[in-house]
Parts: sequence; structure tokens; C-alpha cells
Amino acid sequence: MINKIYKIIFFFFILTIIIQVSCLRPAEERADLDRKVGKGNAGGVHFDVQNGLAAVRKIEAGELELWLQAPGIRIDVETELGCTSDWILTLKNCMPDAELNAVSDEGNEIIIDSITSTISTELQWSISLPQDDSIIIEINSPDSDIEDEFKFAVLSDIQDGIDKVDDIYNLINEYPMIRFVISTGDLVTFGKKSELRKFQRKLKILNIPFFSTVGNHELGSEPENWFHYFGRANVNFSFKGVHFSLIDSGNATIDPDVYKWLKDWLGNAKDDIHIFATHFSPIDPIGLRNGSFASRKEAAKLLSLLARGNVDVTFYGHVHSFYEFSNAGIPAYISGGGGGVPEQFDGIGRHFLITDVLSGNKIKSVSVMLID
Repeated sequence: MINKIYKIIFFFFILTIIIQVSCLRPAEERADLDRKVGKGNAGGVHFDVQNGLAAVRKIEAGELELWLQAPGIRIDVETELGCTSDWILTLKNCMPDAELNAVSDEGNEIIIDSITSTISTELQWSISLPQDDSIIIEINSPDSDIEDEFKFAVLSDIQDGIDKVDDIYNLINEYPMIRFVISTGDLVTFGKKSELRKFQRKLKILNIPFFSTVGNHELGSEPENWFHYFGRANVNFSFKGVHFSLIDSGNATIDPDVYKWLKDWLGNAKDDIHIFATHFSPIDPIGLRNGSFASRKEAAKLLSLLARGNVDVTFYGHVHSFYEFSNAGIPAYISGGGGGVPEQFDGIGRHFLITDVLSGNKIKSVSVMLID
């Protein structure tokens, strides 16, 4: 009887250790899924979106559909002998003025025709790919490398306000200088497929693309849902010389592998403007809520990393209000006014932010746009 009790105690001891170890990297699975985004094969053609900046939403012989997570992407294409040559390429969540260019490694002719679309952020082309060749396809706005003035919006924590988000989208549409929206997540309530599909249907109202990382609410269902519909949880891209890093902190922590990527991204942007966005603020500026990283030690680690990397501004969500403060000497903004239950008595309500970037890569201002 005593031996049986000891065996039971030992079993639960081992189980506890396993649970503790498995919880040390709660975002590990999402980091692994990030590596798989943007790759697909069909009809003897292999497609690989550089840096995983687009999710393969559909692929079959002659048809490829991508959901973009950046203003511009590059697709590396490898074709086999006897492959399907004629393809329809559909890009969703795309810059409305994006242009497609393709170059054959063997110098073969590539025939490209644009297909008219009724949705500003959905572009289509028919493209004839040469066989047994390597092709580079690039999709970019014609001014993407010109470092002049532009604006971008920040909108997070829409959640159960999805049915009334149209008014925010319509207001954003009134500002033609806003080129795209970035978000720190919590777009839906539980992360279900039906919610993510509905969110993307609503985005058809918006005249510009919407780039986001995950929040804690996207983790309520299968994590694969996000990766199928939106793509990576950790994204880095540049536009007009400004670098953007959207980082997964959905579990109030950042995975060790993501820290490695972030260090590289910080190094690449050290002499340029760098925008950092993640769901949880490392340290809650109020300090009375569960609105920050689970570990203050990790929070200090991240802020030190951002400061050394010369990050210019940080954006956070999760708290359903607006706060302007400073972390590690870096201007910081919490903006969670997309439609979730608002923080009481703060006088803020639903809102989004407009960031004005001046010519020469200088941030002029971050403005709060109140909805109600």
C-alpha cells in the first residue's frame, strides 16, 4: 500500500515537472508555425514567399491565392518540366496601387496581364510561367522606396465590436495619406475560424490593407486558424525606409526564437526609423491591472533590447483605453479602442491612432481619433 502511494506521488511529481517545462515556452508552437507560412506546391510549381510575408490561402494547379502581411512581397518560384504554365495569382490585403514584376533566371519571357477587381485591396493577375526555370515575382507600390511623407493607422482590440467597426473603417478611408493599418491583435473574441472569416469579410470596407500580430483572444481556439487566415504571428517589413516589427506577445511573453529574430530586425533598422508593436505592454504604466508582461524581468529585458536597437516608437494594446507614456526613453502608446469593453470612466471610448511620418523618416505626431 505504501509503495503504491509513493508511486502515485512520484507520478504526480513527474507530471508537475512536465507541465512546468511545457509552460516555459507557451508561444513555441506559434514560432514554429511562423516558419511554415508562405510556402506551397501545385502543378509542378513551388512558391516560397520571402520571409513568410503572405499566407497561402489557396493553391491548386493554375491558381494561387495569398493573404499579404506587408505592403510589398517577393515570391521565389521554381518550375519543373511539364508544369502548369498558366496561373491566376490573387493577392488579398494588398496595397491598392501595387504593381507586379517578374524576372526569369533563364531570361525567358513571362506574360503578365492584370485582371480588374472591384475590391481595392484585392488584386489579380494572370501570369504565364516558363517551365524548368527560377522566377522572382515582386509586388510593391511604385513609391515604396521613396522616403517621403505618409501616414499609417493603429487599431487594436476590436473583439466583440466587430459588427460596428464599419464606422472606424469609413473614417480611416477619409484620410488618403493613410497607407495601411497596423494592429497589436485581439481582432476577434475566441479566434474561431468563423470569427476570422467574418473579420476578413468586414475588411472589404477598408480601402487599405490591415497588418496585425496576435493578441490573447486569438489564442482561444486552435492557433492554426490564425496562420491559415492571416499568416505569421511575428512580422517584419519596411515601407518608405521605415521598419515595422509586429511581435507575438499573446501569452504575455515572447518566445526565445522570436527574440533571435527581433535582434536581427533591430540590427537591420538601427540607422532608420523603427516601429515596434506587440499586444501586451512590457510594463503597465498604471500598474493596477493585469495589463503587462507576466515577468517584470522579461519586460526589462525587452525594453533594454528595444532601447539599444534605437526603436523610435512602441505601440501596445490589450488595455481598452488610450495611454501615452515612455518606456526606456522610447515614446509608447497603448491603444485598445477598437470595440472591446471600454475601460470605465476614462473618457476615451472607441478610437484609433494616426501616425504621421515626415519626409526624411521623422515621426511628426501620433494623434488619437475618437469615434464615440
